[in-house]
Amino acid sequence: MTTSVPAAGGAPRRRPGSAGRRQARAAWLFMLPTMAVLGVFVVWPMLQALYLSFTDYEVFTPARWIGLENYRALLSDPAFGNALVNTLYYAAVTTPVSVALALGLALLLNRRMPLRGFVRTAVFVPVVISLAVVAIAWSFLLDPNIGLLSHWLSQIGIVSEQGWLRDPSLAMPAVMIVGIWKNVGFYMVMYLAGLQSIPTALYEAARVDGAGPGRGSAASPGRCWPTRRCSS
Repeated sequence: MTTSVPAAGGAPRRRPGSAGRRQARAAWLFMLPTMAVLGVFVVWPMLQALYLSFTDYEVFTPARWIGLENYRALLSDPAFGNALVNTLYYAAVTTPVSVALALGLALLLNRRMPLRGFVRTAVFVPVVISLAVVAIAWSFLLDPNIGLLSHWLSQIGIVSEQGWLRDPSLAMPAVMIVGIWKNVGFYMVMYLAGLQSIPTALYEAARVDGAGPGRGSAASPGRCWPTRRCSS
């Protein structure tokens, strides 16, 4: 029930803030199913995994608390150090490349161009494909004997006798390429959403001020490309 106060003319007027509270309650009601699913299938398994990491656990025996022993054994394992270095290397390369490539694609596909919808879909489709399917497909593409991509690369002189995924010097670049291909569509959609939320009036005002793709406006001459002359 909404409390209202009489206005100067006698007509009831809603109390300030009541509309905001109703919107907040509606928002929480809409988010409640999603939060429940995330809590059951994401948060709770993470907490369980964190607890089990401090125990000696087997499937058919009760968990026994051992504290930090698992972490001590992990830090003393040479394979862990190698895996950590590879993970950091993978993240340091794929993250900036994916973000930069996604921004460039978003700027390109935000303009009117032929087959824009098809290209957007083609870039985004890898995001929704199962990672297992992606791994199987790329393992065939990069196979040195029957792989179509390996055949094309061999035509330009890039040949690996062991195969991309078996060669120690090429395995990580191959995994990086697949990771970038799979994730760049997600970042592109985020950038597109941000670009399309900018009011058209701002673009028109910037165009009137003399701004363009490669130079700033007259109001901000410092934001110009070195190859363009800035307006003073």
